[in-house]
Amino acid sequence: WISAAKLWFRIAEGGHQPNLVTMNSLISANSAALQWERSLSMQLDLREQRILPNIITVNSVLAASAGGTSRWHEAVSFLDASRCQGLHPDALSLASALGAFVQAFAWSHAVQLLASSRTWHAEPDAAGVTA
Repeated sequence: WISAAKLWFRIAEGGHQPNLVTMNSLISANSAALQWERSLSMQLDLREQRILPNIITVNSVLAASAGGTSRWHEAVSFLDASRCQGLHPDALSLASALGAFVQAFAWSHAVQLLASSRTWHAEPDAAGVTA
């Protein structure tokens, strides 16, 4: 994640605009390094840069929120906003969101998410059900 942070600063200092692939990579790197605060703040940077997220972005932000944080509601808001933009969550989206709820002990939200997942056309896989 340190290399990713250095890349982020080099891009910004060079006056370049990051693209979606760059942002997804940075969010994923921070998420993998348990730097969930950075991952969640980078999704705000997407809006500022006027970069439209894709399902990879959504899944990366959701995975970051499952890192034992109490900020799962921000990631779920991001998921809802993404759905309004026409993105279709997949099984990984569902598993990541469920993981975030489990980490936060938000069981009622997990049950609601499973019930609403039918409208997503995404069925939970083994990882999602065992989250």
